[in-house]
Amino acid sequence: MIKVTEEYSIYVNGVGIEWDEWQEGDFIVLSHGEPEDAFQHLYQAVDYIMEVTGQKVKEVDTKLLEDQIIVLNKQLSEIKALVPTVDPNFVVSQFTRSNVRGIFDQKVVRELNKVINPAGIIASVGSIRYDKNQATGKLTLALTKSGGAVEEGESFEKINWDNNCKMYGLKPEHFGKEVTITGDFYILNGIKPNNRKYPIIATEKLGGRNVKLPYNLVKDALERIGAL
Repeated sequence: MIKVTEEYSIYVNGVGIEWDEWQEGDFIVLSHGEPEDAFQHLYQAVDYIMEVTGQKVKEVDTKLLEDQIIVLNKQLSEIKALVPTVDPNFVVSQFTRSNVRGIFDQKVVRELNKVINPAGIIASVGSIRYDKNQATGKLTLALTKSGGAVEEGESFEKINWDNNCKMYGLKPEHFGKEVTITGDFYILNGIKPNNRKYPIIATEKLGGRNVKLPYNLVKDALERIGAL
């Protein structure tokens, strides 16, 4: 490829070329580098080609260049979104009850989900065991029911509910529903299929405590409010 400097290569009609392959009148559509600097690099390329080959550049197609910049900026944003955020002030001297869950949720699972969500996969960490030097978490992956990318704001609990609710006679729209069981109000917000006796997870509306419920009581509660 034609080297403009140590950092840049020249593309003609979207294809990398050797300098002796340059043809007078060819369009230069992109010079390599940061997209926002592409115009500057482009004209460096033009000057270089004319200097090396002795040929004049017939036309610089800036419209094609602008289109390329838009595409590259989009790709650059997507790539940057996948790069874990580095916090120089985040230092852990030991694992403790107050920090271990946050480390898994905010520093491990959140960053992992940035990478796998576009593939229709979402991660969650369940039970955690730790001592001051080591922590082990149970990582669970779930697939979206549609097979498409995880939508912004969509949670692991909701996707897991959608995937498993039918086996208990429930529906996707029951997630987040408020029900009354034995006089207490609960918000339905999870399913654990491995728990045969109490597979439905709910949060007490008043106390905020998470509880496990048998699915038959949940179905009865939904029927009472006409949701089944």
